[in-house]
Amino acid sequence: MLVQQLQRLVDQRILATRRAGNSIFYRIVDACVPSLLELGWCLLDTTQTTPAQAPAVDTP
Repeated sequence: MLVQQLQRLVDQRILATRRAGNSIFYRIVDACVPSLLELGWCLLDTTQTTPAQAPAVDTP
């Protein structure tokens, strides 16, 4: 299943491959992906709060 997903990313020119013997190595070639991943990690860090840290929500 994972190989099929990686192949789709290769087909979309997001990843590139290099074969070494029986191994296939993948690398990111789309310049937008690293910044999108960085933004995703940043958003994840800001949205994960414990119940004690959760802001109070006023409901009418």
